[in-house]
Amino acid sequence: GQAGSGTTGLTTQCINTTVPGNYSVICTTTSGCQSTLSIAIIKHQGDFAASSTSTCPGDSIQFTCIDNAKPSKWSWTFSGGSPGTSAVRNPKVAYPSQGTYAVKMIVTDTIGSDTVSYTNYITVQAAPIAPVISISPASGPFCTGDSLTSSYANNNQWYFNGSIMNGAIAQTIYPLNSGFYSVTSTNLNGCS
Repeated sequence: GQAGSGTTGLTTQCINTTVPGNYSVICTTTSGCQSTLSIAIIKHQGDFAASSTSTCPGDSIQFTCIDNAKPSKWSWTFSGGSPGTSAVRNPKVAYPSQGTYAVKMIVTDTIGSDTVSYTNYITVQAAPIAPVISISPASGPFCTGDSLTSSYANNNQWYFNGSIMNGAIAQTIYPLNSGFYSVTSTNLNGCS
């Protein structure tokens, strides 16, 4: 009979099944002693989670396989992602371009496989246009006390020689030291 069908009298040591369920095996010795062993065959109910479902261009997202069984193989597909596919349990994926993207995961073990797919799962927000720095006065040598102004009125962060200038978030700054000044701006989506 088929395993799990309630058959009795099987004397083999191995019974193969791919049907999920709870099974009991009763072993009887030649002297009549009995022992019962219960086994649960679990069907995959795979799912996954992402560290974030909304991100900025170029940022990475960590994906985590959530599965009630113990899969031995993973096959991921990330539309718009880099890499576009992965075979590891918990991949990290970057999304270089603005858009909305699907994610698919197939988990497999000796019992079978399960496919989980979400369309429009990852949203990559628009990055702001890079700010333009204007110098005042516009002509002549740049001197201490002259100003640098970002083309963005708000959400600026100024840098001096590549390091953050703490508290320098205004649209206009008045540099006191010679060096390289730059600015980043963050839009309402949190992208810079």
